[in-house]
Amino acid sequence: MLRREMVNEDFRAQLREWRVQRALWILLILILIGALAGAFGGGPLSRAVAGDAAESFWLEYERFGRYKSTSLLKVHAGERTGRTIALRLSNDYLDQIEIERITPEPAWTETFSTHTAFHFAAGAGSTLLATIQFRPKRIGRIHGAAGAGGASLPFAHWVYP
Repeated sequence: MLRREMVNEDFRAQLREWRVQRALWILLILILIGALAGAFGGGPLSRAVAGDAAESFWLEYERFGRYKSTSLLKVHAGERTGRTIALRLSNDYLDQIEIERITPEPAWTETFSTHTAFHFAAGAGSTLLATIQFRPKRIGRIHGAAGAGGASLPFAHWVYP
């Protein structure tokens, strides 16, 4: 004998569940695309430029980084004072990062109340490409300012856990 059982079906609940699943699939795909594009560090979305490459002072940096992972700040400067090019970084920024290496090494460093100046040896008409390798000391937004000559540029990193 064939037994039929009653199945309680709630089509509204089923439709709600399908909509939630579809929304979560879309969200998952958007996160995956963002990760591949560099929204979490190390990709085209992460690369940023402050200033104009046609000017004598500009920066290349990473918008997104990871806590305690190495990041880079590249400084392009062409204005020199005497025989050196002086690069200024705000002390508020330097308090939030740990510098691992500066290439080329500065000839000397001066600390002031608002900033620290790194002096690099430079010949007549020369330009500077200084690469600062650092690790963020905290999670969240890190704001900084860099300057050379009379120019100053603000920039920021978002640091993920």
